[in-house]
Amino acid sequence: MIHRAPPRRRLSKLILPLVGTGILVYFVYHLIQGNHGWRAWRILEQDIEKSEKELNILKEKEEELKNKVTLLRSDSLDEDMLDERVRAMLGNAKESEIVVIDEDDHL
Repeated sequence: MIHRAPPRRRLSKLILPLVGTGILVYFVYHLIQGNHGWRAWRILEQDIEKSEKELNILKEKEEELKNKVTLLRSDSLDEDMLDERVRAMLGNAKESEIVVIDEDDHL
């Protein structure tokens, strides 16, 4: 004859493991999906990488602009650069010149 515990006793033995499993599932879910979890961390890393790439592009453009400004300063004026800017802004060209318009060049 097998002796079984009363139903109330069996239930009390299951409560602690069920509660523990529930708490574990809760914390694992929030560790992965939460506002400060693994997925949020990965998204932030990707945003940082994207921003660093944009920053590098902007730094290169800044250097180009600084070089052009340096060439147009009165103390170090480059006549070729000045001539190029005047022609670009006024749209003037000599009859013997061939004009190539670059749509991407905004300066």
